[in-house]
Amino acid sequence: MDASSSTASSSSSSPSPASTATVPPPEVVRPPPPRDSAEEERLRREVREKEEAQRKVLEDHRQAIEQRRNLAKQRMAAEDTSAAATEAPKADAAEPKPPASASPDSASTSVSSPPASPDATSAAAPEADGGDGACSGEATGAESEPAASGSPAKSKGNINDIDEDSDDAQKAEEEELNRQARELLEKQNQKENERVAEEARRKEVLAKLQAKKEITFSDLFDLGLARQALGCTLTCVLMERVMVHWPNSKQVRVMDSQDDARSVFFYTEEPEPYFSLDDLKDGVVIVFRSPNLHFFMDGQMGLRVEDASLVSVHPNPSFGPDFRLRFAAAEKEDGARWFKQKKYDEAMIRYDSALRHCEYVPTDVAAPPDSGGAAATAG
Repeated sequence: MDASSSTASSSSSSPSPASTATVPPPEVVRPPPPRDSAEEERLRREVREKEEAQRKVLEDHRQAIEQRRNLAKQRMAAEDTSAAATEAPKADAAEPKPPASASPDSASTSVSSPPASPDATSAAAPEADGGDGACSGEATGAESEPAASGSPAKSKGNINDIDEDSDDAQKAEEEELNRQARELLEKQNQKENERVAEEARRKEVLAKLQAKKEITFSDLFDLGLARQALGCTLTCVLMERVMVHWPNSKQVRVMDSQDDARSVFFYTEEPEPYFSLDDLKDGVVIVFRSPNLHFFMDGQMGLRVEDASLVSVHPNPSFGPDFRLRFAAAEKEDGARWFKQKKYDEAMIRYDSALRHCEYVPTDVAAPPDSGGAAATAG
């Protein structure tokens, strides 16, 4: 009895084959890569606007076709009415008039008159012929009725022709609209392909810049506007602070390693503890981490700093007159760019800044070799 119970317990405790089967892990569904919501919304808005414009053009064409069709029907109805009004007097003239009732005087005259002679009988023959002519006139009038009744049929045929022409015109216009829609779709696809190609190019440029790490303004131009160079640094030398609207507009002029002069605007209320505005003096070295090129409303292209933690300021022990000459050449080069754009006020500001830098240079200091070339190019 104990053996049987132990056997039963062992059999009940052993797992069944079904329970030992391995359950496959649930399939992991990876979400699609995130897209720029603003860019996606802009593309959707453009598609909606194009579809709405196509529908409006198609509806305008249909309304114009319907108006032309209604005008054609009204014109044909007016022609039918005028034709019926013209045929009505002809039909009244062709109908025979009933003989007038004989008066008593004519009856007495006919009783008292002598019998007609053979000559009178022969003379009355032409009148009978005239009567036949009247009958023939009735027949002519009767024959003219089908012709008159045939004009509405002809008018109906013209209306059908107009309807067929309108349908053909509508089909042609619909084909033209379809062709325009296809062209718009092709242009949209072309723009999308160009956008994808440009995005791939910028990613490639960013990869090169990240490998290079130390970049210049020229590299930022190659990367594109509002594209942050993540992981890269831009090292510049501060040329001067623009005190025209300071401190409301905290603007400084900087020069990179390629002597390219640009403006930097600080939109930070409290830059401490990262740096101090008092540290922004002529000749100091400013390092911008993960910079991005910005287009300002006055036409300048430079840096817009909103995060003070991405900026560091360092002293420059080698700052001297040779830097002043490089500053002057860089400002003159920037002034030449504004001059070519026919923005002479900005060009004068840059030229004036170049002259101010030259005032700090002693007369016995020789110009650096590259500054003369830059000045010649600017001139």
